[in-house]
Amino acid sequence: MDSERLKFLYGTDQPPIPARRLRAGPLSVLVGAGGLQEVRFGSVEILRGLDFPVRDANWGTLPARTGAEEINETDGAFSIVREFSVAPALTGIFRCEGTADGVLTADLTLTADAPVEVNRAGFVLLHPTACAGAALRIGHSDGTTEATRFPLNISPSQPASDIRQMHLSQQGVDVAITFAGETFEMEDQRNWTDASYKTYCRPLSLPWPYEIAAGSRITQTVTIAVARAGEVDAGAGRAALQLSPSRHRVPEVALAMEQGWHRFAAGAEPPKAGSTLLRLDLRTEAWRADLADLLAAVVGALDLELVLPDRNAALDSALRGFAAELKERRCAPRSVTGLPSAWLKSYQPDADWPEGPSPEGIVGLVRQIFPDSETGCGMLTNFTELNRHPAAARAGDFVTCSTTAIVHAAEDAAVMQTLEALPQVYRSLADIAPGVPCRLGLASIGMRTNPYGSDIVANPDRIRIPMAREDPRQSGLFAAAFMTGVMAATQGSVVERIALAAPSGPFGLGDGDRLHPVSVVYDWLCAASGRARLDVNPPADLAAVAYAGDAGTELLVANLTAAETDVALPHPAGFRILGAAADLTGGRLTAPRQSGDGFRLDAWGIAFVSFGKVG
Repeated sequence: MDSERLKFLYGTDQPPIPARRLRAGPLSVLVGAGGLQEVRFGSVEILRGLDFPVRDANWGTLPARTGAEEINETDGAFSIVREFSVAPALTGIFRCEGTADGVLTADLTLTADAPVEVNRAGFVLLHPTACAGAALRIGHSDGTTEATRFPLNISPSQPASDIRQMHLSQQGVDVAITFAGETFEMEDQRNWTDASYKTYCRPLSLPWPYEIAAGSRITQTVTIAVARAGEVDAGAGRAALQLSPSRHRVPEVALAMEQGWHRFAAGAEPPKAGSTLLRLDLRTEAWRADLADLLAAVVGALDLELVLPDRNAALDSALRGFAAELKERRCAPRSVTGLPSAWLKSYQPDADWPEGPSPEGIVGLVRQIFPDSETGCGMLTNFTELNRHPAAARAGDFVTCSTTAIVHAAEDAAVMQTLEALPQVYRSLADIAPGVPCRLGLASIGMRTNPYGSDIVANPDRIRIPMAREDPRQSGLFAAAFMTGVMAATQGSVVERIALAAPSGPFGLGDGDRLHPVSVVYDWLCAASGRARLDVNPPADLAAVAYAGDAGTELLVANLTAAETDVALPHPAGFRILGAAADLTGGRLTAPRQSGDGFRLDAWGIAFVSFGKVG
């Protein structure tokens, strides 16, 4: 693939890391960079990943470089030996063997050439979300066993700890996992929209960061034994998309804005968003410098997210001063959500929480100062923080939080897999705050703020790395497919509003004089905002959104993979496809209109489908 094609798809000419599938009878693994991206037994996904990341003191992933590597595959077995180094001072060897009788063994050795401070170093196993609600038996370090289940609703704390063995069943397959060299525990990664449960070492109850001493060695082994327990579901064949009536409407589409993000691409018309979600930090007076420009750029209703001081007197003064400024400018926000800045950080449910004002504790003050505005409550970070402090979800006129796709992993497949977790996040939100309207903040690929460390990971080379604010894919077709998936995931949920992009900046619709492909999807979704929704049942490699338009049904379809895929429609329609740079001119879709009862989408391709009125 040439450089220009890569940049159109991904916003960077860094190619995706190729993956290779190794097989030993019914057992197979997908091998890419690092560990294993997938473990399957027949068609059943046993693990979504088996890796050995090293996390720094901010939970960023330390870069690893592969040295020598040897991969062998025969009819009944496969093996991998990979030597690698992790900056700044770790060297390692990863060995993996799989056999046709369903046994996979993975060994890891890490050696420190100098002292290294880390939050984590060792094996990490990812269990797919298909495990939700499944029975799980845990073997502990003292020899006892515990019967439990993978949580259905997203667990705010570790659902399993002190793990030495695990036994579970998945779709007619029995899985036994044994750990050696370290004690493991599990967290529910759906908190961060990862589509997995993660079994990792070492326990978070131990101090972190911690130092790996010079000359010390870490050795770990994971053994997975898989056996067929019943008939394995082969899955249904591919069928045409089906559209059906829904009692829901398409959520209102919002534009996220803050200082530095408010300038639209030159010559671009502001999108017809339903609202603008403006975030300002009131801890200093810096917000005054750009306030006039920010307010002039507002599209639709104005919703405010305010980061506030952590002392009551300073918080009160900041809010009143800001309210007076808005009144002088005759600006009336539709809603105001305030958050003391200490709550931008994450805390374990059993940790010491901030002693100052809480999110729910300031709701009354916000209502008093902004009596004509609705008062939101929740978190300005991830669902994780709200799930760990649910009192904030029930205190306001509506609940809010945000999502980001690259907290733990940044590979293309991992980013798209986060779309699987979003409906489960929305279901958990509804259970945490029953009856409370849900108006979400920014749903993005890149990471807006880092609740888990001192700062976002710098990304000057614009590559795929976790915890970066600047993700290159925002300017590629990839982000357009992701945005489609984000809105598709709200189907049947409690979500009333969601912010999908910013005018410019790291989450921008464009920059300078260029609009990104994502802007075309954003415009379509703005037109859909508030319309009567139709439910769609796409296969796993597609995302789809449909609504009842003035001239008939409108359908948006996105390919969520890098492979070509065919789309079958329920009946003939007109459509235009965005799949190449030539399909866009100045950020506008110029692809020719076609018609038929189906089409093919290339990597991350988008189709805009119109069914004429019937009857």
